[in-house]
Amino acid sequence: MSGPDLVYYKPSGVAPPSGVILTTLEGCVLAVAAGALYGIISSVIPLIYLNVLFAGALGFLLGFAVSKGISAFHVRNVPCAAVCGIIVFVCAYVSHWFFYLAAYGITKLSEAPEIFETVRLLFENPREAWEWMRLINGAGWSLTGSSGSGGIEIRGWALWAIWLAEAVWIGYLSLAVPVRQASAPYSERRGAWMDAVDLPKHIAFIENAAAFEESLARGDYGALMTPLDAWRDPLDPRDEKYAVVTTYPDSWDPYISVSNVTVKIKKKKRGVSTKNVVKYLKLPAEISLKIKDALS
Repeated sequence: MSGPDLVYYKPSGVAPPSGVILTTLEGCVLAVAAGALYGIISSVIPLIYLNVLFAGALGFLLGFAVSKGISAFHVRNVPCAAVCGIIVFVCAYVSHWFFYLAAYGITKLSEAPEIFETVRLLFENPREAWEWMRLINGAGWSLTGSSGSGGIEIRGWALWAIWLAEAVWIGYLSLAVPVRQASAPYSERRGAWMDAVDLPKHIAFIENAAAFEESLARGDYGALMTPLDAWRDPLDPRDEKYAVVTTYPDSWDPYISVSNVTVKIKKKKRGVSTKNVVKYLKLPAEISLKIKDALS
């Protein structure tokens, strides 16, 4: 629970209409091309791990493209960023299905002589595209593991569920990346996004987030100015817990974020998990400078 004196950054809600339109149009052009490529690749690659990887790559590419437009046109409106991401995702996913069906029809059903002509026909006859989807679902989808062996046939409701999960995975990434950009601290006075700077020195792991926020509300910033001084060999594998302070420097309205980091070593592999404790907290300018000096 946040203390009464804590102030967190909130986007202004400004969304230049021309910027939103251009971001969406440019994103849709990319989405159609990327979706088409993903559809063709999906039709010929049976490895489930590669399918998941390519789906994630498509979602991230779409989200990254939209977020660059959000950044370039200074869109500080989260709902607008979300709508842009959704529209671009829909264009990519529809394009993916048309090209997937066309490629599948050529390679498996020998139904069409040319992929773009098939896409045009399916686009003009969406009912035909739906029938092809049902045909593929009924015939089953063959998936294999990373070794290329152990293939299984999936059909019916299970295959519908996989396709839905694929859509959710791509859509989530398409949406999350631009929303994060629109939510990031922006200086309305300077008319520019604030740079995120991870301070090199870490602080102690925040065990109690509520108590930590209460201390900040009382004006006690000691935990943010006390670096961990225990040095260890980075090549020495061991579990770790610490917190990272990220600053958003600004002459008028500086902000910080604090994240807990947990490092687990399992079977000589290093796993890192991060959890936000404080996100985009506004600080007095002099306090922000002291924290930067203490942790630099």
